[in-house]
Amino acid sequence: MNPLPIRDVDFYFEDIIFLVEDRLFKVPKHLFLKHSEIFRDTFSVPITEGAVPDGSSDEHPFSLEGITIREFSLFLRCLYPLDLSPTSFTLELEEWVSVLKLAKLYQIKEIVTLAVERMAPLLAEKPSLQIHLAKQYQITEWMLPGLSKLIQSDRALNEKDVELIGLSDALKAISLRETLRPGNSRCYNCSIQVGSTIQVQPKDITYQICTAFNFSLPVSTPSTKGSIKGKKGPSTSR
Repeated sequence: MNPLPIRDVDFYFEDIIFLVEDRLFKVPKHLFLKHSEIFRDTFSVPITEGAVPDGSSDEHPFSLEGITIREFSLFLRCLYPLDLSPTSFTLELEEWVSVLKLAKLYQIKEIVTLAVERMAPLLAEKPSLQIHLAKQYQITEWMLPGLSKLIQSDRALNEKDVELIGLSDALKAISLRETLRPGNSRCYNCSIQVGSTIQVQPKDITYQICTAFNFSLPVSTPSTKGSIKGKKGPSTSR
């Protein structure tokens, strides 16, 4: 009698069935176990003898509450790409927000990194939204670039900006605009007027923002690309 074949350690996957709203999703379980401590802890809970484990069948799915079918589907597209082409991760900004939300929720760092990298250029002209998302999802490296762009913009802050970044931070941004305005004695010649746009030397605006918002100065000043370690964290006022 031939011996029974042995299951490969790396490439013999167990599936799991998730229920989101009224939709069933059946995917390999290993990536959730490998990349998410939350799922590892959940799946490691002992099962009562004779009980049917959640996620083992369509009749006994593992239910995920508080998320939508659309969000979970977009998240799975990043965790389990359906093709290997470079365009497989081409999503709209709103779609990346959904991916970031679940990657943060399930603490999957690799997908967080992917989402942050892909979202950064899409937020380049949306500084208020960048600041809002930085606070909501603790993306500290977005705070300084977002505030810098917002403060140097020639567009007046509107109600939507205040709603996104909070009244307290909006007032700080307005105050910094005045401080950095050409001709203001408190600016110490750190800004110049080009057309109707305020342009400030990176080192000076970095210092002004970090002082006003109680951030530690990035190590790489005058560049504004370094991450910020807030002394008290970014304001979350609304």
